[in-house]
Amino acid sequence: MIVSIANRQSLRAPMVEIERIAWTPEQRALWDRVAAHPFERSDHALDFTARLARDHGWDLPFARDAIEEYRRFCFLAALSDTPVTPSEEIDAV
Repeated sequence: MIVSIANRQSLRAPMVEIERIAWTPEQRALWDRVAAHPFERSDHALDFTARLARDHGWDLPFARDAIEEYRRFCFLAALSDTPVTPSEEIDAV
């Protein structure tokens, strides 16, 4: 259901869509809230995505990919019955 990353290079791989077919209404609502969070705002002086890229020496597309993986990680962490551990990139986000 969730695809995570093991290293920086894997972030550059094509993103895999999260399977929604078997989700409960609560899971769909949770994903919609996680997916809607605005990390990147061109109308705001403190753009988190740009700062993340700058602070970690990443290009903007890589920072965007890391944020998408962070969204997936948050969703997994909220639903998991066991502890989950983020990759270094997700932890940076």
